[in-house]
Amino acid sequence: ISTSHLSFDPMAAPVPLTMIRYYLREEEGGGRFSLLRSDSPALPGEQGETGAEEKRFVLCEGLREINVRYYDNDGRDGAEWEKAADKNEDLDDEERFPLRIAIELVFAAGPVDGDRTETYAAALMLPPSIIRFAEGGGVR
Repeated sequence: ISTSHLSFDPMAAPVPLTMIRYYLREEEGGGRFSLLRSDSPALPGEQGETGAEEKRFVLCEGLREINVRYYDNDGRDGAEWEKAADKNEDLDDEERFPLRIAIELVFAAGPVDGDRTETYAAALMLPPSIIRFAEGGGVR
């Protein structure tokens, strides 16, 4: 869910809260994938036409691997998010996002059956805050 997002559809009306989804689609010949993205309104009443087909936009092609690492406030990393409550009993069962997320995309750099790859890495920092969910699923 995002409150600050770019819509890839210039005809779409802006909405305050959007559900963003990512998909992998296997390319012909196997072993390579395309990464696609879709976005749709997340608030009731903003969905527009019911039954409208979701638009998916190709972000990249020739993808072979995606590697994601999550880092906590102490610099420890892992392949999955962990609940802060597992480390800090003062937080009860509230979820805490990792401080930093590192993403590595590995692309095929040659023929389909070749082993040559190119790697692109990025990381993003998340603000050190706790996301609390109100009764009924709303964010507060």
